[in-house]
Amino acid sequence: ARILVGFEMEKGPAPKKGCRVIWNTKEIGNVTSAVNSPTLKKIIGLCYVPVSMRNPGTKFEIEISHGKLFTATVVETPFYKG
Repeated sequence: ARILVGFEMEKGPAPKKGCRVIWNTKEIGNVTSAVNSPTLKKIIGLCYVPVSMRNPGTKFEIEISHGKLFTATVVETPFYKG
């Protein structure tokens, strides 16, 4: 089973819907949405991952273009708490 989680990225372009989520060289999910947040100064998004990877701080990679991988980290949502 998979669960929708929030993620953030410090580097790279914002992934598009459908980009593959990779962990340990295996595809484990996909991105549903992402955007570059000027307020938070990082990329934030949502993706599906296995339930076992739902904990904040869990790291994985997102394949963004032609096999380029960028590190992402699971974070709690909502992203901004004002």
